[in-house]
Amino acid sequence: MEKVTIEASIDQAHVDQIYAMVSKVPEYEGKEIESIEKLPGGLTNENFKVTVGGNAYAVRVAGKGTAEMIDRPAEDNNAHIMAKAGINPTLYYYDSTTGDKIDAYIDGKTLHVPDFSTDEADNYISMIAKKLYEVHNTDAEFMGKFDFFEEVHSYLKLIEKNNIENYEGHDRVMEVFADMEAILAKNPRPQSPTHNDPLPENWIVKDGEIFFIDWEYGGIGDPLMDLAAFSLEVGLTDEQEKFFLNQYFGRDVTDKEYAFILIDKFVNDVLWYLWSPIQIFNGKEKEWYWNYGLNRFNRCVDLMNSEKFKKYTDLLR
Repeated sequence: MEKVTIEASIDQAHVDQIYAMVSKVPEYEGKEIESIEKLPGGLTNENFKVTVGGNAYAVRVAGKGTAEMIDRPAEDNNAHIMAKAGINPTLYYYDSTTGDKIDAYIDGKTLHVPDFSTDEADNYISMIAKKLYEVHNTDAEFMGKFDFFEEVHSYLKLIEKNNIENYEGHDRVMEVFADMEAILAKNPRPQSPTHNDPLPENWIVKDGEIFFIDWEYGGIGDPLMDLAAFSLEVGLTDEQEKFFLNQYFGRDVTDKEYAFILIDKFVNDVLWYLWSPIQIFNGKEKEWYWNYGLNRFNRCVDLMNSEKFKKYTDLLR
């Protein structure tokens, strides 16, 4: 048996979990693990590149406390649907209790925010808009429901139950949040399969194709939320956002659609600023996660206080 190459920063507990997962995959029978490398990124889980029998795979060890926040059976179903459609990489193993999984490793370009300031930006934006449209219009049956308002209430309960520290000014944000919830209750929107976490690092480009990974928060939801979230995560300029929405709709966005998107941007940032102190409670690094949440908190406050927000949300009252 040849020596296995394991990156020094990987602890033994994760190595043991990886070996246990690999042992459960029929395709790997008779094959040995050759190397284990830590992959960058991943705010909730730990991700690794594992080479087995000469082929590389992406292995995810689910983070502590995620069972309370993520519908793992729904992710299992939805990720398999997206893999079958060629949108997510091939899925070899999924534990619907823990959320541990093994995908094909795509040796391509993982996107990052700076990529949207390059000459290739319009190409990436167009590819992503069209892929999101494909996801939202799939005929396959997604499991689970992802309603950002319900998720916010769920996070609030966790925060209250565990007496978790929150950001100063949170109460005022909750007043606006309740107002937006009432507005959308009067303006129900069509629901469809959604991803709900389309940050740049969840897109991988290879040979002119784009893969969309990490379906933890996938479910039936508001498709406009994916558009709002992508624009936020990338930091699209006004011109880029107009192009992105045009590529998605095949036309210019209407004022009413844009009003929904603005509300979705606000709600998106509310969700993720609440998520951040919960991560700290679950043992994540305080400084990084607190500042991550604070940036999102400040951004949603800026938006809710803007004239643009008032102008467009008034259209829905």
